[in-house]
Amino acid sequence: MLNEAKKRNVYKKLICAALNDQRIPEIETGEFDALVCGATMLTGHIRCSALVEMIRIVMIGTFHSHSPVMFVKPNSRKQRKSTSTKKE
Repeated sequence: MLNEAKKRNVYKKLICAALNDQRIPEIETGEFDALVCGATMLTGHIRCSALVEMIRIVMIGTFHSHSPVMFVKPNSRKQRKSTSTKKE
């Protein structure tokens, strides 16, 4: 899948890492505006201990959902402020 993404040349950063209770060093705390994942919290997939890391990588006050894994990162801090989706 990452090889296909590289071919498109639209992503600035591609990371292949396990999503578990271990910190992913390539991802800064609060780096992403959103995290969306589907069917990942089922038996045999991502363990509940991964929730800590999932929360760490998403900016405080922005969108968390657990229904395809997708990370969204805006191009600039200015855009981040205008595109953040706050959970109410």
